[in-house]
Amino acid sequence: MNMIDKAIQFAAIKHEGQYRKRTDIPYITHPFVVGMILQQAGYKEEIIAAGILHDALEDTDTTEEELLSEFGQSVVDLVKAASEEDKSLSWEERKQRSIDALALKSPDQIAVIVADKLHNIRSIQSDIDSIGGSVWTRFNRGKREQSCYYMSIINAVTPFKKEVPLIRKLATEVNQLFIGIDKLPLNKIDAMFDAAYGFYGETVSKLDDLGLLNFIRELRVDADELTKNRIID
Repeated sequence: MNMIDKAIQFAAIKHEGQYRKRTDIPYITHPFVVGMILQQAGYKEEIIAAGILHDALEDTDTTEEELLSEFGQSVVDLVKAASEEDKSLSWEERKQRSIDALALKSPDQIAVIVADKLHNIRSIQSDIDSIGGSVWTRFNRGKREQSCYYMSIINAVTPFKKEVPLIRKLATEVNQLFIGIDKLPLNKIDAMFDAAYGFYGETVSKLDDLGLLNFIRELRVDADELTKNRIID
């Protein structure tokens, strides 16, 4: 059995009984698609296997020793790079730590992480096309926070874009989902980060000049509605 087939079998067993957030879709579909994205991008089997196994340490009872025994140190390192270390922290702390750590990753590790995020974005877009904005109620944080999170990822991985072509696909699909355009200049991304931490006169003026004011207002309305209804954890 080759490494990819072995990873598929291993992940299917480990994720048995798990489902995607508030759906009846078996969770295993996600790591399988992540592996397919990496395969289609031309990555070698260790990286594809790591994509299939990327949630094994974080979301199942799998241990590092188990992964090491079955798949070797390279796969373990790739999976660990895509995993959040401390699930006891708040959503904001966990996401900020993961973003801060991106600069220290290798291109192969970035590829696994980006493939994971790419499928997440595609899943959200598909659900929005089917059921509309209510999809955001499935998540621990709403559209505003998710937008800032994904934009922060794009900003952090941009230095790797020549080595990891998948980054361009992720940037395009993130911008399409949250803004409705294919490309977003860094000055607009920076302005959106500022708006996440305060919506004041200078920030409002800057957003208006950049043509982002209505979009940010929409995000804030969505976030306020989610908080009002106690949907956000």
